[in-house]
Amino acid sequence: MKALIAALCRRLPAWMIRGLLHAANPHFIVSAAGIFRDAGGEVLLLRHVFRDRYPWGLPGGFLKAGETPEQGAVRELREETGLEAATAGIAGVNMISPRHMEVIVIGAAPVALPSRLNFEIFEARFFPVHALPGDMPPGHRRLILEIANKSC
Repeated sequence: MKALIAALCRRLPAWMIRGLLHAANPHFIVSAAGIFRDAGGEVLLLRHVFRDRYPWGLPGGFLKAGETPEQGAVRELREETGLEAATAGIAGVNMISPRHMEVIVIGAAPVALPSRLNFEIFEARFFPVHALPGDMPPGHRRLILEIANKSC
């Protein structure tokens, strides 16, 4: 059977083989979010327009092809708030669903709040770790608390 499949694959054009492989394998989404803290240890959270259940959350979004989680988190922060930040590594992974993995990166945020927000964001605020809003994703809360406990 393997020999038959191999012979068939040698006769098919490369674009058709890629299409068959794409159709036969499961797909999933990878996004990145950033835990960006100011000098006092407070975490930057955004109140998102398109998130009804948990409007408050970390800045982030879907990765672009070839982009690392760190690059994606910094790009999303810039797009959503106009702020620039530096990352210090990956903090963990949050499984949003069986087909959606969110990589959480950590980094330092500028001291000032953003002067402009894009259409996806209602509000941006720094929160003390012990006073995070209740209406934020449980995975974000868990990772923020884990990081805060490690750095104490």
